[in-house]
Amino acid sequence: EIFFDDEALSETRSYLQLNQKRKQERQMLLQQKRDQIEQYGAKQKCLMIIKPHIASKHIIDIKKMLIQNEFEILSEKHCNLPYEAFVGAFENDNEYDANIFDTVCRDFSSGEITIFILLKHNAHQAINTLVGPTDPEIARSEAPSSIRARFGQDRIRNCCWFSRDARQFDKKMEHFDY
Repeated sequence: EIFFDDEALSETRSYLQLNQKRKQERQMLLQQKRDQIEQYGAKQKCLMIIKPHIASKHIIDIKKMLIQNEFEILSEKHCNLPYEAFVGAFENDNEYDANIFDTVCRDFSSGEITIFILLKHNAHQAINTLVGPTDPEIARSEAPSSIRARFGQDRIRNCCWFSRDARQFDKKMEHFDY
């Protein structure tokens, strides 16, 4: 049998209460950090693919817009990818209507693309604003200084694609073997 005197029990309770208090303080600090990140934005990576019809003509203008909007360009890659690479990358996203999916994939694979890896606080929200609506006609009226308003031609040749969140970034990075 083990016996504890009142003093030992009291010390044990005090120790447990102190540990509980420290745990609550750590949880509070973690929550404060989360709130700060949410309020001020954490730096996020974003993937941006410039389509072939734009890459040769306006890549310098687009890079200037990215830099002016405080994006860090971590990486820039120029390459040609086959049609199948884009089908595989986008087929499960439900991002493109079935009636234009094939045409979009053919557009991506029609020549050299430019792939950027970008970094910025709240990158996904910021790139969405900078690029503008998917349809360049809508972009011209709703976001006239956006990339798609300036350089997009139509819903297919709308200049670029970008990752909309961290999950999509990770998935596409893996898919494109970047």
